[in-house]
Amino acid sequence: MPGSAEHAAASVGTPLANTVDIKVFIDERPISAFQWFLVATCFLVVVADGMDVAIMGFVTPSILRDWSISRPAFGIVISAAPFGLVIGALVAGPSSDRFGRKVVLIASVLLFGLLTLAAAWASTPTEMAVLRLLVGMGMGAAMPNATTLMSEYAPQRRRSLMITVMFTGFNLGSAAVGLAAGYLIPLHGWRSVLVLGGAVPLLLVPVLTVFLPESARLLALRGAGSGTIAATLGRVTGHRFSGSETFVSAEPPLQARKPIGVLFSRGYGVTTVSLWVTYFMGLLVIYLLTGWLPTIMKDVGLSIATAANVTAMFQIGGTVGAIVVGWAMDKARPAFVIGAAYLGGGLASLCFRNWGWCRRSWRRWCSPWASA
Repeated sequence: MPGSAEHAAASVGTPLANTVDIKVFIDERPISAFQWFLVATCFLVVVADGMDVAIMGFVTPSILRDWSISRPAFGIVISAAPFGLVIGALVAGPSSDRFGRKVVLIASVLLFGLLTLAAAWASTPTEMAVLRLLVGMGMGAAMPNATTLMSEYAPQRRRSLMITVMFTGFNLGSAAVGLAAGYLIPLHGWRSVLVLGGAVPLLLVPVLTVFLPESARLLALRGAGSGTIAATLGRVTGHRFSGSETFVSAEPPLQARKPIGVLFSRGYGVTTVSLWVTYFMGLLVIYLLTGWLPTIMKDVGLSIATAANVTAMFQIGGTVGAIVVGWAMDKARPAFVIGAAYLGGGLASLCFRNWGWCRRSWRRWCSPWASA
């Protein structure tokens, strides 16, 4: 296989003339304008993903009224997309190794765009649940591939910040669809919000097709020609290669990978479980609040528009917090920063449920320090 000899030589430490380790090369180069453009492109993918994740929470009150069904009966629809996310995320890694990051990312965005559009014409909870399950599969495959592609082109010194900026698109998309729902539902009904949620990712597909690069590291692992890798890597970094370079990526060959086994191999098991728990807890809060908060607020007497706008504030706060956390992770120990963010989020959630208790606690413990 082309490139396998170079990879083998690099793994045993044999020096090669004009050998370029792609990761080291990206880490040592200044960040190019195209790398920031890649951040913006992946950011838009995550915006579309965030819109479709949050969209059902904003249309649920209107659907419950129009279809005359109870909340428990509609719970299967709210739960369908998260189950689809799990399936899509599990399929995303092996599929992207086989077909390429770009192909799988474009296919997943196209999938959840078309199916969200189709959900606008659903007429029963069962139809809606099936469509939302398939939408979730597309979203579950899109996010990991966008993250992987971004991390492979981001230099180590700024990787946390660049990926976090990309992820702020999730909160922004969720907030944007909430604000749009507050405007569209009173005028055009809940189906118009789903049309918007499907149109945004579909508009992204041509942009991704034309501008998104394939992973240079994946190309090296798949044995692509040096000219192809040089053109891709040069386009992203702005560097002009002479044509005599040999490109390597210090990773196991694709045929030697066992994705699930690697996660629990020596040195990775504890980290894998910790990340799973962290993501589970974060998504639990996100789905609970975005899925049911508009309905609960409407039940206490607020209009649909007001409930949607207030819920959107949750996502805007997440955007600001994500930028601050990403910046802090580049400056301090990432695990400590994430732990502090989760602690703050947990305390804020308690205050959301028990505002009176939080206000009394603030006055008791913090007022003396503030006045001093």
